[in-house]
Amino acid sequence: MRNAKALPSEMTVEQLREYLSGGGKATWGGTRSERTGKFNNKKVLHDGQTYDSMAEFKFKLYLDMLIALGVVAWYTRQVAFWLPGGKKYKCDYLVVMAAGVTRIVDVKGVETDVFKLKQSVIQSTHRVTIEAVPAETDGRYTWR
Repeated sequence: MRNAKALPSEMTVEQLREYLSGGGKATWGGTRSERTGKFNNKKVLHDGQTYDSMAEFKFKLYLDMLIALGVVAWYTRQVAFWLPGGKKYKCDYLVVMAAGVTRIVDVKGVETDVFKLKQSVIQSTHRVTIEAVPAETDGRYTWR
């Protein structure tokens, strides 16, 4: 593991904005030449939690900012949905908005055919909507 400017476990909204605008980094695994997953993503370790990609981690920071602004009430990670046949699918985030609306979110760099198939099956069997949020390299999301 390499550590470049470790992120504190708590920060203000202003500190988060400064951190994201300054290209802040957290602790991550792997190097550029080392393949770390099917899509060459780098896992991020922050505050005892492991995130599958930098994009997923940056979305967590974005959700933390929305909580501080009062837009999001709370969220949880890696919620499992069971598919027919006993297979399970884990979404990145289950988000409860301040207005009481629940949203299921997956941060995706690439929407694969397998994801689209699982998304379709889960949406039809569980009667929920899974939102695929495109991974943003600058940590700014237009998701609302």
